[in-house]
Amino acid sequence: MWLAKVRYYGEFFLHAILIVALAVFGLWRAYPEQGAVWLAAAISGAAIWTLVEYSLHRVVLHHLPYVRERHEAHHDDQTALIVIPVWLSLGLFAGLALLPLWLLAGRVVATGITGGLLLGYLWFDTVHHATTGASTPAPTDTA
Repeated sequence: MWLAKVRYYGEFFLHAILIVALAVFGLWRAYPEQGAVWLAAAISGAAIWTLVEYSLHRVVLHHLPYVRERHEAHHDDQTALIVIPVWLSLGLFAGLALLPLWLLAGRVVATGITGGLLLGYLWFDTVHHATTGASTPAPTDTA
């Protein structure tokens, strides 16, 4: 999906703020030893991101019809501001990671792993942006 520069770059800040918010919420009223549990969960989430990203890229971005077309557009013009809409990415993080993990492992582990996944996602987006030089707004961009 084509994004305006403000929305494109705003997502970097939004994801960083959410990582901090997950850390604060996960550690709020936690016992001191739970800090180490949260950190281990966050490191695990960041490491797991590599496998998640590879799987999503290999399966979803290359095989689902609409998504494949958007991904091919990105490959055709790697400097274009084409990304997953923030509402979709955050919905997936919440629905596929945070909520199920919260039910299975509790607040500390769920916010740690989800924060780590988001950190991996943010790192991936940052490196991807830096290496592709994405900076061209969409021709029909209005924001």
